[in-house]
Amino acid sequence: MPLFTQPNSGTIGVDVSDHVLRAVYAVPWRKGLAIKRFAQVPLQPGIVVDGAILDPAEAAKAVHSLLGHRLPFHSKALVVGLPELHSFVGSTQQQRDSLEEEVLRHIPFAEEEVTIDSIHYDRNVIGFAAVKTDIAQTYWNVFSSLGTHVRALEVESQALARLYIPQAIAGQSTILADIGQNHSTFLVVQDDHIDLTHTSKLISGNMLTSSIMRRLNLDGPTAERVKIDQPTHPEVQEAFREHVVSIGQELERVINFHYSHPSDPQPTSYRLLVTGGGAQIPDLVQRLEQSVGMPVYRAAIPQNIHLPRALLHNSHSFATAIGLAARSIEK
Repeated sequence: MPLFTQPNSGTIGVDVSDHVLRAVYAVPWRKGLAIKRFAQVPLQPGIVVDGAILDPAEAAKAVHSLLGHRLPFHSKALVVGLPELHSFVGSTQQQRDSLEEEVLRHIPFAEEEVTIDSIHYDRNVIGFAAVKTDIAQTYWNVFSSLGTHVRALEVESQALARLYIPQAIAGQSTILADIGQNHSTFLVVQDDHIDLTHTSKLISGNMLTSSIMRRLNLDGPTAERVKIDQPTHPEVQEAFREHVVSIGQELERVINFHYSHPSDPQPTSYRLLVTGGGAQIPDLVQRLEQSVGMPVYRAAIPQNIHLPRALLHNSHSFATAIGLAARSIEK
């Protein structure tokens, strides 16, 4: 189950979440990538929970339905995303013979539960990805059972870093906050590698919706509509404020952890990029800048990724799938 192997040109990136499967078919375009086709299919509750495939048979049916949406999966390589809740991505300058010991200091899993893959970067930095073995094996089995050519499994964080942070800024670390429906992931990128990842279920779009439900005594679907349609409502504004405070507190923990595990060279400053469905609240960038005291930007698809017009206004939902497919142009 390779985590770093490069696919050939013409790649399908597949993103698996608890409630939907998404895929894009991408081909090389100029000095970048063109998304030629994309598709998504919903998942029934219970098939995938917290990123773990609990019902492989039903998951395989959904994948077959997804790939049947005009995606040429029989002849093209697939890169499949692995869940952040069951993985950790980071880097170290430790020698390879002590890599496993270094990795195990960071992950909340027992040694016998994980698969670790690594890659050498410049300056003798070793990047690593650690994933729970049973999770990765189930993903591999589901996709392989359909006769697909699974070129690589990759942690979602790796795909997002590739997409949104294609170039490093000297002396500065970039923190990407992916605020999802069920959880959020913070990844710290320095130079050409991910220094660390951190995933939390305490910050999510669902948590924000739950806050609005409590404040206005609403059911879930109504609260979700109010969040979108009535963002200036005083109680919704207060829920937004709490959401931003929570993001800021989690960000502080990530930075403190980063400082306690020094990299080389040490970053002189940080910038924050935000993405994900839970990051679409009004004025989030301005609210966060006031809260965290660092430059904050909305993550944007780089110009060397050509999107079809129908995907332009929903690109953040397909970001992981696009980042997975972008392995085909990574140097």
